[in-house]
Amino acid sequence: MNIPAEPSETTLDESEPTGPQEPLGSVLARLAARLFDAALMLLAVLASVPLSDSGQIAALVAVPILYETIMVATVGRTVGKMLLGLHIVRRPDGGRPGWLPALTRGAPAGILAAGPHVAAILMVLSVLPMVGDTRLQRSLQDRIASTVVVQRQRPWGARSAAGPGESGS
Repeated sequence: MNIPAEPSETTLDESEPTGPQEPLGSVLARLAARLFDAALMLLAVLASVPLSDSGQIAALVAVPILYETIMVATVGRTVGKMLLGLHIVRRPDGGRPGWLPALTRGAPAGILAAGPHVAAILMVLSVLPMVGDTRLQRSLQDRIASTVVVQRQRPWGARSAAGPGESGS
């Protein structure tokens, strides 16, 4: 039985003006950004006013979802992605994702409240499609939200036009 390829997987690549024409964010850069963001969110939860146990669980769910959603919808990237020069763009046209795709990408961040073991397993399951997708390196969240992560700038600290060992030609 032959299953036809999805049109979105085969036809959009040539017509997308900015998405795939820009260099993709590497898996390692994306994971480093994710770890930085997770540490930042954890600090935000720990710095919050002392809460009851149910309040702490609610904060562990709400802070990551709100952080990811608001940052992606308003500036197209999180602080971790800013440091690494990564941007989240809509796959069809390379524009900044709107609120619904940002929420779709951000919702899985609330898994931190499930505990470190469950969160680690779910994170690996969301990253596996990114490793297997050598063409666009999209995570499960990227596939659902129809986004892709691109490298638009050099990582923070490597902003000069010609860094050490680079020539101007």
